Amino acid sequence: MVEIQCPHCDEDIELEDGASGLFDCPHCDEEFSWSSGTKWSLNNIVKWMNIIAAVIFVIGLVLFLIVLYLLMGGGAAGGFGLGWIIFGPIGMMILGLTVSYLSLLVWIIGKKIREEPVHKVLFYSAFAPLVIFLMIMFPIRIVGG
Repeated sequence: MVEIQCPHCDEDIELEDGASGLFDCPHCDEEFSWSSGTKWSLNNIVKWMNIIAAVIFVIGLVLFLIVLYLLMGGGAAGGFGLGWIIFGPIGMMILGLTVSYLSLLVWIIGKKIREEPVHKVLFYSAFAPLVIFLMIMFPIRIVGG
C-alpha cells in the first residue's frame, strides 16, 4: 500500500502498490488521477542494472570456461587469435563488473539524495563478482605434500 494526499482536500489516502488511473477521494468525493511511478524508480533501475550485470558476467564466465576447456584439450578454434579467444570472455566479465559497480554508484547517489541508508546486500552483489573474477584471474595454488 502507498499513502498519498488528495490534491483537493490534502487528506491521506491509501492506494494499492502499482495502482494508477482515476480515483475518487473517500473524504471529499473529488476525482483525481494517480500514477504509481514505480516503473522507473531507483530500486527498479538498480535491480535491472544488477540483472544485466549478472547476465553479462555469467555469459563471460561460461565463455571463459569453454575457452579454457578447449585450450586445455588442445582444441582451440582456428581463425581467431589466442588474445581474442581469451580476452573476449574476460572483457565480458569486466564489463559485467563495471555495470555492477555503476549500479552501486547509482544506488549510493540516489540514497544520498534521499538520505536513506544503503543496503548491505547491494555491496555484496557488487563485490561477489569481483571476488569470483579475481579467483579466476589469480588462482590460489595449494601446495600439497
